[in-house]
Amino acid sequence: MTQSEVSDVANISEVTIRNRYHELLEAEDGVALN
Repeated sequence: MTQSEVSDVANISEVTIRNRYHELLEAEDGVALN
């Protein structure tokens, strides 16, 4: 699935998708694995 497809379905820009994706990756790095 491409960023373009997701942005069309979610009605948000590809830039927003990229920004949230990077934020999610950073947040995941901060989570301790048990």
